Amino acid sequence: LTKLDDAVVQQMSDTVRAIGHVQSVSAPADLERNLNAVRPLAALANRRDEEAYKLASAAATEPSGNRRNSMFVAGIAAFRLKQWDNAIKAFESLSGYGPKNGLSTVAAASHIWLGRSLAAAGRTQEARKA
Repeated sequence: LTKLDDAVVQQMSDTVRAIGHVQSVSAPADLERNLNAVRPLAALANRRDEEAYKLASAAATEPSGNRRNSMFVAGIAAFRLKQWDNAIKAFESLSGYGPKNGLSTVAAASHIWLGRSLAAAGRTQEARKA
């Protein structure tokens, strides 16, 4: 096997382990929701950005899902795909998710990625304000 083949096998193995872990620790009532949260992350980690965007966007619309994390994954995937408008929409949607107590890493990171997305879209004035 080549180094690339080894890397692909390792990524697949990591994904299978992550999904297996979620299956082993989730209550039956929570299993599908938890898997819907892990699948976009696994796709994003393995640079399957189009798949990650679709999965995360779908998970963000589920009433029982974790909208904040799903929108963040969708934004990163859209940014990687150079879909600036989709990335901007995803990160702007996170602006209402401020911290309840203390700091929020997702809120802080989403502002950084919003600025990067705006700049990539050529909207430099808005990017400076983000």
